[in-house]
Amino acid sequence: MRNIIFATLLLFLAACQSELETVKIIYSVDEPKGEIASVLKQIIEEHTRYKVELVIGDGSLAAYDSLATGAAHLTIVENNTPLSGGVFAIAPIFPEILHILYKSDTAIHSFEDLFYGKTAYIGQEGSGSYEFMVTLFQFFEIDRSKVKLTDDIFSSDVFCGFTDLLKEEELIGLEGFKLYSFDDQSQMGLGSVTEGICMKHPQMKTFTIPRYTYGKMTPTPVFTLAVDAVLVASGFLPDDVVYDITKAVFENHQDLNKISPLIYSRMSEDFNSDDLNFPLHAASRVYLERDEPSFYERYAESIALAFTLLVATYSGLRSFAKWNSQRKKDRVDVFYRYTLDIKNKVPSLKTTEECILSLSEVRKHLNQAFQLLIDEKLLANESFRIYMELSRDTQSELKTRLRYLRELGKAPPKVI
Repeated sequence: MRNIIFATLLLFLAACQSELETVKIIYSVDEPKGEIASVLKQIIEEHTRYKVELVIGDGSLAAYDSLATGAAHLTIVENNTPLSGGVFAIAPIFPEILHILYKSDTAIHSFEDLFYGKTAYIGQEGSGSYEFMVTLFQFFEIDRSKVKLTDDIFSSDVFCGFTDLLKEEELIGLEGFKLYSFDDQSQMGLGSVTEGICMKHPQMKTFTIPRYTYGKMTPTPVFTLAVDAVLVASGFLPDDVVYDITKAVFENHQDLNKISPLIYSRMSEDFNSDDLNFPLHAASRVYLERDEPSFYERYAESIALAFTLLVATYSGLRSFAKWNSQRKKDRVDVFYRYTLDIKNKVPSLKTTEECILSLSEVRKHLNQAFQLLIDEKLLANESFRIYMELSRDTQSELKTRLRYLRELGKAPPKVI
């Protein structure tokens, strides 16, 4: 049954192929995000029909807002970015490690010692690093008046940020600095500081930088924090585009693995979507669940035994099946009537806002119908196919109406 549903969804995605030609990726110049964006561009352009435009963003929060408004389509943000709607996860890419470095000639015995009376760089305002360091200041009850923040990393006594593993060329410029460790090994698993932070901020994870990872800078393990960097998509990006991108990324993830060992260890289809701070995109879920064994494959022996019992009650179950089939058809009719009402109103829409709202409603109900189909509360029959065609035609008419109204100069262009 699952295979039938999956095939139906694929056929529908192909039938409703969007008119989008260029996918806009907004990204941070901080590595490895810049390199990841370049590789994503290469993967998408080589393995899908879309072109990619790369746009340099102004921090994670600004990039997130660009997706929420439809000004961009894809970006990579930290998993602890505040959720405000309109953005959906495709997959976690790699864990970003919190590095806190301070001058080695400074005696540091506590988190407060790192910052009081010091000049500190905690990232550009609006970046994920900056926002989380402000959160840590609150956790440790740091008096901000005793901390001097700077935008110049080279003039700072201490600097912090979520990054990939530091490369050898980066370590050359860090002579004279030490890495701050929140805990020592004896406290791990016994209510350590990092465990306390993760309890209050569950998107974070404890992370250990093993000894000698950075040569003489790490003669002992460093206990710190990490957060997943997640590839996310705008809710304005059509489902078929998201499906194509998800498929291309996972089938060619070895190109991303070359960028960092952390990507190699994290990039997998087996991630737990419950750990994400963003809802998993429905099209990504369809791709990721394509090979899961069906109910019948998992319970073949039990079904064989149950079949002998089902034969005795065949006539009763047949009546129930007819009733259940009619009930599922009635559910499709609800979506059909709602979409037909909107379709009939298209010629009377006067503003682009009405068009966008109607388009959003049609897509919302289409997604609800898909979810019911996946949950086997709808039948993938002729009625459902007619509804899908009606939804596709209605969206096409709404887009045509929207373009017509925009040509009249009633609103500036906007990505849909």
